[in-house]
Amino acid sequence: MERGILYIASGSRYIEDAIESSISIKAHTNLPVTLVADRSVEDPHFDRVIESDDFLYHYGDSVLQIPRLPYKNTILLDTDTIVSDNFDELFSLTSNFDVAAATIAESKFGIGDKVPGSLPEFNTGVVLFNKNERTSRFISKWKSLYKEYLDKNVRMNQPAFREAVFQSPARFITIPTEYNCRANFGGYLTEKVKILHGSFDDPEQILRDLNEYIAPRVYFNQDSGLTVEKVNTTNNRFGR
Repeated sequence: MERGILYIASGSRYIEDAIESSISIKAHTNLPVTLVADRSVEDPHFDRVIESDDFLYHYGDSVLQIPRLPYKNTILLDTDTIVSDNFDELFSLTSNFDVAAATIAESKFGIGDKVPGSLPEFNTGVVLFNKNERTSRFISKWKSLYKEYLDKNVRMNQPAFREAVFQSPARFITIPTEYNCRANFGGYLTEKVKILHGSFDDPEQILRDLNEYIAPRVYFNQDSGLTVEKVNTTNNRFGR
């Protein structure tokens, strides 16, 4: 198949999260969905389930359990994502690029010194892959680097991803925050948020708040709640 979604989940909680996320996918797209899980899962929102018994039950599974990419263009989604609109245009990037992801909203993990500080950290909750030899080598590099980090008791998979981006010949591009919005941190938006990423009591309300107006805006946490403020981009002079 040309395009599709891939989830990796272990345990009842994360499988339930994947189901909820997949429901939002099916509500806005016609994309097929593949789930890699540690058990048999029967749910109509998954088009294919791959069982695996090699789960580590921590962050590493989201990289080490990546199978042979199930689609020509695959988006790897964390289970705590909610889709609010069609995002077919994201796949168009594969005409010129192999891998795509958004930068992180929080500070860099700052692990290791093999990557220059000018290269940002990337969030691996939404990653677009174009199936080809360069991408296969990139994923293999990510896995091997992650195992090296794991030997140093580093379980987060993002430092290894960043290093793989730096070392790999794969054509990489950064995607906007609107396709991986970590609303529990902070950031800047100009268009509609299409993929919300994070655990929220009421994700639909969070999306309504983020998308109340489509204009340059910042969002941040204030007094344990989400604040969204417009940014004036017409008068950009400093001072009086």
